[in-house]
Amino acid sequence: MYGTDQVAHQKSRRVSLMESGKNRTTNYFATVIQKHGLFATFVLVGTLFWTIWNESFAPGALIVGTVLSWLSLSITNRYLLRNRYQELFRIQPLRLLRYIGVLILAIFESGVHAMYITVTGRIDVHIVDLPTKLQNPFHGVLVANAITLTPGTVTIDYQPGVFKVIWIESVAHNIEEASDMIKGRFEKVLEPTQE
Repeated sequence: MYGTDQVAHQKSRRVSLMESGKNRTTNYFATVIQKHGLFATFVLVGTLFWTIWNESFAPGALIVGTVLSWLSLSITNRYLLRNRYQELFRIQPLRLLRYIGVLILAIFESGVHAMYITVTGRIDVHIVDLPTKLQNPFHGVLVANAITLTPGTVTIDYQPGVFKVIWIESVAHNIEEASDMIKGRFEKVLEPTQE
């Protein structure tokens, strides 16, 4: 017969084995959800872009957008990228939403300003080199695209640490002021937080 201590020890061992099995299962499912959740998020974003470009949220457009997004992500991830796109193009969802909001506001503000300087004849085109502190190349590309999407500026080159931009109204007297006017608000959204 077993002593009371042996029975208690066996029960605790069974409980710990069951818990470790649950932990392994939980960890597995968490990994699967994380991996496929990111993939599903990118498919959803691709589908959203497809429906916006087609100006239709009809079921056919949603199905085609989903299939094309899934195919393009699968092919890109398997054959074109050295690393997984989830690692290369990582951005926090709230930061991305903030970036999109800042970008949309900047497009409208710059559009009105570009019309004003065009109508008043104050166009003074220059090419400026703007330094950047962004370390993440993906964030640098997002800023370069934002600069190009805002009327009055076009990014013609991006190398890590420097943007080369055509600017139709060169009013800044120093490079820091020009950097802040052209790309400051985009970098503030994308630069890493100091923790």
